[in-house]
Amino acid sequence: MTQHDHDAGSGRAGRLLARLARAARHSPDAARVVTQVIAHQPETLLPVALTVARDGHGPIDDAIAVAVESAELSYASLLALYQPLPVSTTSLPNTALVLARQLCDRAAEGPKRARALQFLGSELSEVGRAREALAVAEESVALWRALVETDRDAHARGLARALHNLGDHLSDVGRWQEGLAAAEESVVLWRVLVERDPDAHTRDLADALHNLGHDLSQLGRSREALGATEESVALWRALVENDPDEHTCDLADALHNLGHHLSQVGRSREALGATEESVALWRALVENDPDVHTRDLAHALHNLGDHLAEVGRSREALDASQESVALWRALVESNPVVYTRRLANALHNLGSQLSALGRWREALDATEESVALGRALVEDNPAVHTSGLAEALHSYGDHLAEVGRLREALDATEESVALWRALVENDPVAYSRGLADALHNLGHHLSQVGRSREALDATEESVALWRALAEDDPDAYTRDLALTLFNLGHHLRGEGDVPAALEAAKESVALWRVLAENDPEVNTPELIEALRSLGTVLTKAGKRRAAFDANTEAIALGRVQNSSLPPSAVSALTKLEFSLDAEVDRE
Repeated sequence: MTQHDHDAGSGRAGRLLARLARAARHSPDAARVVTQVIAHQPETLLPVALTVARDGHGPIDDAIAVAVESAELSYASLLALYQPLPVSTTSLPNTALVLARQLCDRAAEGPKRARALQFLGSELSEVGRAREALAVAEESVALWRALVETDRDAHARGLARALHNLGDHLSDVGRWQEGLAAAEESVVLWRVLVERDPDAHTRDLADALHNLGHDLSQLGRSREALGATEESVALWRALVENDPDEHTCDLADALHNLGHHLSQVGRSREALGATEESVALWRALVENDPDVHTRDLAHALHNLGDHLAEVGRSREALDASQESVALWRALVESNPVVYTRRLANALHNLGSQLSALGRWREALDATEESVALGRALVEDNPAVHTSGLAEALHSYGDHLAEVGRLREALDATEESVALWRALVENDPVAYSRGLADALHNLGHHLSQVGRSREALDATEESVALWRALAEDDPDAYTRDLALTLFNLGHHLRGEGDVPAALEAAKESVALWRVLAENDPEVNTPELIEALRSLGTVLTKAGKRRAAFDANTEAIALGRVQNSSLPPSAVSALTKLEFSLDAEVDRE
């Protein structure tokens, strides 16, 4: 057969398979015919079928997977089919898994087997089988370690990659500390390899640093996470300059992570800039290959909503969150096992953005759906999903309170606190922040139902946790401490302990001053509220001149910030100004 005849035959087969794929949207029989057609010439028709599936003609993933299983292909033929598949394919997850499993079955012991196990671990993870993925990754690392002992120069690269993957799979099952250890070992190996051959290994180091940043962040080590991610972004930028087609998606992913880590250390505007750049890159990539990159865009939009909200751009934050949820819903239809967790997180986020705009019932609906999805996920894998449910219940309590369902709000928040306490017992470094935040909320909801003494206890425990966190990482946690001290002062005042309330209010104001110096647009409104609260406590303490000074400063700042303050704050400041004018007249 000539090349022309081969191409003509492939073209006819492609058109036939495309028609069958479109028919498979409505008829299971059409999918079975796909399997039968491929079986006549699997070596020739499997590549054609993979292209048809990736082009989105119809749902024939299972049909192709069955054809692969029955074809008895060689290792070389399987590898030729597997390697062109994109990472995280949404149209062919089962086919990718079958190919990876058969590669393991065909591979002899040694590097081929170790590498095939890495493929299998990645594909098991993609279909939500996290524990199986981890077991396979551990076997791969063990094989590479044995190979490195016999020939370090030949196999160090394989071990570095296997450790990278192992770190991912350990994190997926909630074993953060072990995941970090694997990621750190991977980075050390890649640094040595880059010194020997930077052209060959710089991209691997950039990727490993990306992962290291993620793992450090999960354990609350925000500054170190930012440092690793900044290094990763710098490496990817240099690589993109030389080969944009190959590396743009890696830069987009690293910028996404950079935005998250900048936000964690309080650098909100830089976080927004990095995330906006990431979203722009993902949009361009989705136009060329939606099958591969839609989930990346959905994830980046989720974070964009967060960072827009941090700088007060609430309507744009809602737009980003709504777009993210729509994309995740479509992805869940194609693969619920893999993407339900992401949809739950996106709905949680959407609830927050709706609440910020006063659309409280819609916020409650979104968060109720998130909690329901979270409960189902926890039943399947509590180690991985309990923290997500705890976060969703935290927000659910807030949104129940917004619509006046105060006792249900308290129940949700108490459940959230209980989940965080259990998590902190197993890993205090990773989860103390979640518990501190939930206790802060619990204090608020206890106060709403008149249980003021318990509200004070919860808030004092929250302050103690935030102090410890802020001592270790002030950039990441000073804002949380300032917010909680503000509330502590309120609860102490309610209990009649004016001296203690005054100390809390003073400390809160001092922290907000520092924060407002670093980012006035974001933090000056909070400083104004803290000064107003300080003025109230000083008045109760009989320190009228100091109270007058605090209130006067709040009004002066409010005049400067008037356009960016919410209407309720403007109204409160106006009333305060009238009150001060009256006091001056009396004097």
